Amino acid sequence: MSTHIDRRNFVTSASLAAPAVVSACRAAPSKRIRLGFIGCGGRGSSLMSIVSRYPDVEIAAISDVIEPRMDKARRMLADAPHPQKPEAALDYRRMLDRKDIDAVFIATTQHWHALPFIHACQARKHIYVEKPLSHTVAEGHAMLKAANKHGII
Repeated sequence: MSTHIDRRNFVTSASLAAPAVVSACRAAPSKRIRLGFIGCGGRGSSLMSIVSRYPDVEIAAISDVIEPRMDKARRMLADAPHPQKPEAALDYRRMLDRKDIDAVFIATTQHWHALPFIHACQARKHIYVEKPLSHTVAEGHAMLKAANKHGII
C-alpha cells in the first residue's frame, strides 16, 4: 500500500473526520483551548468567526494596531453562537505574557508575520499562521529556527 496521500484526499478525509473529532473532544471547562488573535482585519475576523463556533475554544485575547478593527472584532465575538469577551490590546506582546493562552493565530499582513511568530515561540505559544509564512527566506529560516528551538507546533 502506498503511503503517499495527495492534497485532495487529505482535505476530503480531514473534512469527513472533523465533526467526529470535535464532538468526541468535548472538554471540561478547565480543559478549554484558550486562543489569542494577532490581527483583527479581514482574515483575522473570518478565522475568529469560524473558531468561535466551537464551545471548547475560548478567544481570550485579541490584538490589532488599528483600534476600530479590534472593537469591531469584539462586537462580532460578543454576538457569536458562543459569546466571547476577549481582552483587547494594541500591543500583541501583552497576550503573549499571559500564561493562560495556549496558542495564537497570526492574521497580520504577510510582511508582519515574522516578529509576532518569533515572539510567540519565545513565549511558548503554539501558532497558526497562513501562507506566505514569511516575507523573505531569511525571515522564514529565523521563524523555523525559533519554532524548533522552543518545540512549538
